Amino acid sequence: MAASGTVLSAARQHNIPINYECESGRCGYDPVRIVTGAEHLNAMDEDDEGWTISEVCKLKSGEHRLACMLRVKGPVVVQIVEK
Repeated sequence: MAASGTVLSAARQHNIPINYECESGRCGYDPVRIVTGAEHLNAMDEDDEGWTISEVCKLKSGEHRLACMLRVKGPVVVQIVEK
């Protein structure tokens, strides 16, 4: 994945099926669970992504992120959450 890309863009590039809609962290269609490598992720914007994870997706913020907002700086394993 390119350094400026998101997990969502990498999934789409590699034909990994993932739901998405707005690509701005508000719809909650693309949650993923962080399996390993949380230390290699960009910081979460609690007002947008954090709110969406908690209130729209009803998932635990921090353990889960949105693929469209998630930028990776090193090795990470994520699991797509089916809604």
